[in-house]
Amino acid sequence: MDSQSGATAAPEAANGKPAAKEAKNGAVVASDRALSEEPEDDEWNMPVPPDGGWGWMVVFASFMIHVIADGVMYTFGIFYMDITTNFGSTKAETSWIASIMQGVTFGAGPLVSGLVNRYGCRAVCIAGAFVGGAGFVLTTFAQSVQVMYVTIGLVLGECELGLCSGECGSQSGLC
Repeated sequence: MDSQSGATAAPEAANGKPAAKEAKNGAVVASDRALSEEPEDDEWNMPVPPDGGWGWMVVFASFMIHVIADGVMYTFGIFYMDITTNFGSTKAETSWIASIMQGVTFGAGPLVSGLVNRYGCRAVCIAGAFVGGAGFVLTTFAQSVQVMYVTIGLVLGECELGLCSGECGSQSGLC
């Protein structure tokens, strides 16, 4: 015991680390130095996420939506010459497919916003994925560029890309 302050020095354990001291109420309290030291390798306790880790699934799903949506939208030029050749259409007619798709996707904001307010984020995104998938399937049966205006331009532009990418991207904060 220190004669001037009346405080006792923290006792040291055999390994040189300060030992725990007993408080007035009988509880064992570790010294400040012991709490600030690095834990052993087997003592790492990772904090538990408040959502149980489900947030990472949401991030992954949003990432995949953007990969598919942006992949379709920004790689249309790869298929441009094949569509022009196979359907015997002009370059101007073929370029309208991607133009309609991008215009509808970016113009879908007010509609998507209203649907999200009414039905919720998850329902709108799932519905957009199903309708967009149907648009992909219907495009495989297209016999003309004009049919692709509807199946790719409108259906994929509005339903899959506008509802999923625009809505989920803005809701998740990744954009």
